[in-house]
Amino acid sequence: MSVSGISGAQAAPPQLNNPNNGLDSDAFLQMLMVQMNNQDPTAPMDTSQMVTQLSDLTMMTGMTEMQSAVGDLGAQIYSSQALYASALVGKEIMVLANVADLSEGQTVEGEILLQASTDELTINVYDENDNVVATLPMGAQKSGQIEFDLSDLDEPLPEGKYRLEAIASFDGKETEVAIVQRTSVNSVVMPGNGQEILIEAEGIGLVPLSYIMEIQGAASGSQPEMASNPYFRQPALQAFSQIQRLAQEQ
Repeated sequence: MSVSGISGAQAAPPQLNNPNNGLDSDAFLQMLMVQMNNQDPTAPMDTSQMVTQLSDLTMMTGMTEMQSAVGDLGAQIYSSQALYASALVGKEIMVLANVADLSEGQTVEGEILLQASTDELTINVYDENDNVVATLPMGAQKSGQIEFDLSDLDEPLPEGKYRLEAIASFDGKETEVAIVQRTSVNSVVMPGNGQEILIEAEGIGLVPLSYIMEIQGAASGSQPEMASNPYFRQPALQAFSQIQRLAQEQ
């Protein structure tokens, strides 16, 4: 016996294809309804297969909606970061950076981050050929944010590009520690496509927004207060923190 062109063989529900195939959730439901309306009464569809297919459909729809929600959230976060970064132009910042691109008369100032007291703290300055051209000894220091200013060198640094290295001695063992420079924001670069927003920092160059630790806030007396950057990426200090913990344990 044949009904509406459906053979006497048991009808199977349409298969929900891989997302790479052409069958989406709407097409699946349409095909399923057609088969249910035209199924052979003597050989109805296998309900267990239909339930499985509907379960797959629900899961696929949920994943699609979740991916869409995550994409929307990512776009909102990026837009928020872009607005935040745009407002930084002209402001003073404290940024993780160990390079300097100095014009005539410029210097470098900032802080060394110490999570443990050191017997001796030294800043070495390297030129573009990786030669040490200046050294600033800072003596024994307690843990904390240790201020420095390369204008304290015996001779000012000439115009050029430099790399800074802060070396702390822990029980006779020398370890490189993090440097945070005080500078200002000249401009903002937004690469798009989800790539991290970049800040052009005076005397440094392009740095990620997430490398800025603090930003100039409201004035308090003669000095502006520094506010934390909500987009600062803590993993940027991870290596530094691990090294410091090892130094403390020894």
